[in-house]
Amino acid sequence: MPLERCLDKLRRVLDARRDMLVVARTDAVEEAELLLRAEALAAGGADIVLVDGVRSVETIRRIRAVTGGLRCCSTRSRAAGPRPSRRPNWTPWG
Repeated sequence: MPLERCLDKLRRVLDARRDMLVVARTDAVEEAELLLRAEALAAGGADIVLVDGVRSVETIRRIRAVTGGLRCCSTRSRAAGPRPSRRPNWTPWG
């Protein structure tokens, strides 16, 4: 979905909400696009940004930097590549 359409949908949801938490999904896999969308969604008023296919703790740090520390959640998609053989240490998110 084009970013402008995504932001328009976010604005409509935010205008209509009463007592609701708004989680906005980036729908991006490439890091540059993911960061652009995360920043735009945070600036647009999302309460949480959902990021697909996070590949590293460093990417999470970049997301937190561009969103001003906004709460984020992520999924791990097949597009992110093979799973590591051991679970990485995700605690130092910044």
